[in-house]
Amino acid sequence: MSQPLPARQLVLSLLLAASVIGQEAPVDLWSYSSPASWGRTFPFCSAPLHLQSPIALTVDRVVLTPPLKVIADPGAHDWVVEVGNDGRRLELNVTMDPRARGASPTYPIQLVIDNAPLRGTYNLTMLHFHWGDQFGSPGSEHAAGDKFFDAEAHFVFFDASFPNLEAAQEVPGKVAVVAVLLNREGNFSGPTFPTFGLQNNMDQLATRDSHFSFRADLRQLQALLRVVLSRMFTYFGSLTTPPCTPGVVWMVSSVETDISGSFLDCLTTQVYQDRFRLQRLVNNRRPLQQRSNRVVFKQISLGSDGLLA
Repeated sequence: MSQPLPARQLVLSLLLAASVIGQEAPVDLWSYSSPASWGRTFPFCSAPLHLQSPIALTVDRVVLTPPLKVIADPGAHDWVVEVGNDGRRLELNVTMDPRARGASPTYPIQLVIDNAPLRGTYNLTMLHFHWGDQFGSPGSEHAAGDKFFDAEAHFVFFDASFPNLEAAQEVPGKVAVVAVLLNREGNFSGPTFPTFGLQNNMDQLATRDSHFSFRADLRQLQALLRVVLSRMFTYFGSLTTPPCTPGVVWMVSSVETDISGSFLDCLTTQVYQDRFRLQRLVNNRRPLQQRSNRVVFKQISLGSDGLLA
């Protein structure tokens, strides 16, 4: 069993994160074909001290906690979502930005957390996917022990006391990512990840920088999150794409979840990383990183009756 990271080293790493401007790196500066070279342009990516992600998850400590509250906005049943292909991943932006009306952005789902290492309210701003290829390579970034999965979805949350994700990224511990490990439907029996019929419109997302908006009932995501967050691994890590910003709290569900096989097939055969449909976007997953003696907690929620959820 690994030993806890020395407190001084952990604090130093988290403080270093505060100096990073919370912006995603331009996709022209990096690719999944050479993740080992990311550190030449983005120093955090190659520094083990900076607690990089993903990692292989093995449990150091088990903690019983009250259930997290997953709250949906009253308008979440008919929410405008923008989905796009940036050449590195498929991303759903769920931030409603009503600047034309002079109002503040609104978010469809919030997590209310009162369990270490997070406390407070966190807004869901986006989710995206990582996947393998048409030949059956696994697509998950994290591994449960030595087991990988067909794909992985990341829900990106930030502390609601900040105006946006970019500002929250400048402070360690104020960004949380919920990772859901996905199996092709039919292989296991688990909750089902909603794909909102995107597999029927994948041609509109085939090329880099393609995007479109649609309306969706995001209460489906609220229901899924309530299930998958009942059992999870938690640890301190980083973004899994450049600039590999550290100080991210990871909440990786241990509830294996089904996803549409046709959706996975569309991802691996119909999505490209260029504008001319020359190079498919496949295996968009970062390799496992050094664990660096980090403690991984297994959090199990207690129901209102005190029984395990």
